[in-house]
Amino acid sequence: MTLSSVTGVKSLAISNTTAAVISSFTSIAGPSVALSATNVPLNSTVNFQILDTALTGSADAASLTLAGVAGAVTVQSSGSQDIESATVTATGASSSPSTLTIGDSSGTTITSLTVKGDGKITFPLMTGVKSFNATDNSGGVSFTTQIGAGSTATMVGGSGADTLTGG
Repeated sequence: MTLSSVTGVKSLAISNTTAAVISSFTSIAGPSVALSATNVPLNSTVNFQILDTALTGSADAASLTLAGVAGAVTVQSSGSQDIESATVTATGASSSPSTLTIGDSSGTTITSLTVKGDGKITFPLMTGVKSFNATDNSGGVSFTTQIGAGSTATMVGGSGADTLTGG
């Protein structure tokens, strides 16, 4: 669904997809739109594409809520402008997305990830994330980052049973 002619959108949600379905929202006006994916089974894909022209500077942040997600989720720009940070809120049923890409059209570019909510979430490997904060999550988080030699990462867990790994 292309949203290039739609104005005033505050949130976009996709829920209850069936297997092998690709659901896409393109030309989203900016990163301030709250994005949500619920009950997305394995072998399904949800794509949210933010207009490249809406991403300027070095502090663009995306907001994503996940519940019961096993499929792939992508939040990206329509071009080379980056999304630098993201907040993922885990609610309801446990989520373990097969892939989670947040960044520009070439892949994940976020360096900062915040996790909130009362849901349990298992993240796939997220390379390049140097700041991870799950203080506001009580459901439990499993997270692994790979940042490369000579780099440091800061990871803070929440009140759930968290597993945080850096490398």
